[in-house]
Amino acid sequence: MAATHEKLLARSFRLIEERPDITNREVPSYLLRFWKLKRNTRSIEQSAGYIVFRHALQLYYQDRNKAQEPEGEALWDLFGVFQFIIRFTDEGKLLPVNIRSIRLFDFDHYDENVLYLLGFDGIPASYRSHSPLPS
Repeated sequence: MAATHEKLLARSFRLIEERPDITNREVPSYLLRFWKLKRNTRSIEQSAGYIVFRHALQLYYQDRNKAQEPEGEALWDLFGVFQFIIRFTDEGKLLPVNIRSIRLFDFDHYDENVLYLLGFDGIPASYRSHSPLPS
C-alpha cells in the first residue's frame, strides 16, 4: 500500500530532524520524488516540496541561532535551488552518471554546492568576487 501524503511528510520531517547534514545522494528516491514540485501544482506554498523546504530552513536557522530567515525573492531563490538539486539528483540516479554528494540542507552554501554538483571542483576567485555570498 502506498504511503499517504501525511506519512511521507512525517518521514520527511523525521529525516530532516535526525540527519540535518544528509547529502542529496543519501535521500531515498521516493522522498526526492515526493519533494519535487509537480507541474499541475496549484499552490506552491501548499506543496509537499515547499513544506519540507520551509521545515528544513527553519531548523537550519534555529540550529545556527540566526535571527531571521530569508524572505521574499531570497526565499524563492533558495527554494528554486532546492528544487533544482532534488530534480538533478533524482533524475541523475536514473542515468549511468556519478552524481556528486552535497549537503542538501546547507542553505548558506547553495551557490558553491550547486557549482560542485555540476562538476566544478573549485570556485574561481573571479566568481567569488562577484558572488552575493560572503568571502
